[in-house]
Amino acid sequence: MRAAVLVVATFCWIGTATATPFAYIASNTNNNVSAIDTITNAVIATIPVGSSPSGVAVNPAGTRIYVANSGSGSVSVIDSFTNTVVATVPVGFGPTGVAVNLGGTRVFVANTQSSTVSVIDATTNAIVATVFAPSDPIGIAVNPFAPRIYVSNVFSNDVSVIDTTTNTVVATIPVGTEPIGVTINPAGTRAFVGNSGSPVGDLVQDCRTSSSALARLKRPRSVKQVLD
Repeated sequence: MRAAVLVVATFCWIGTATATPFAYIASNTNNNVSAIDTITNAVIATIPVGSSPSGVAVNPAGTRIYVANSGSGSVSVIDSFTNTVVATVPVGFGPTGVAVNLGGTRVFVANTQSSTVSVIDATTNAIVATVFAPSDPIGIAVNPFAPRIYVSNVFSNDVSVIDTTTNTVVATIPVGTEPIGVTINPAGTRAFVGNSGSPVGDLVQDCRTSSSALARLKRPRSVKQVLD
């Protein structure tokens, strides 16, 4: 069984995700995803997707890759064994960030131009909820041990905390200027937010209390999350 081991989100939104031993790289200009064998560093497949693909996420089993197509308002679902698109799910306008919960049952998509988050049932590939975010959500991360997702809102300078059992916003946390990347540590106790417009870019958030900033770090160029 394949397992997702690394997700990388960069500020230029070249989506990358890994399902061992393959990496999936979204090409925003070529409208495709390259599957790369990380042992040989060879491209083994080039998969056509929607327009301007950006965020990429892999389910925990490593069997499905989800690609947010910002130019066509959709998510492409790729079968990692055949490297073909098996479903295309319409979402909001300008989807950018995408994440999968630990159970692999829900996919969350940040629709930047719609200021919404789409919730997809991973079994049926159907939208089961749409959550409104404050302003231009772009980054998204799932807490592996709590029913929470964290969404960075680039123009309202805050992070929305969404309860995934009710699909409602339960907290809004002010952060730095133009937050983009967001990730959760493996223990699910801290959220890290990259603020692209601030002199300092990372904010550390207590996930247990949804409190405000605990610390600020040097401005990052990327945000990384390692999964078991």
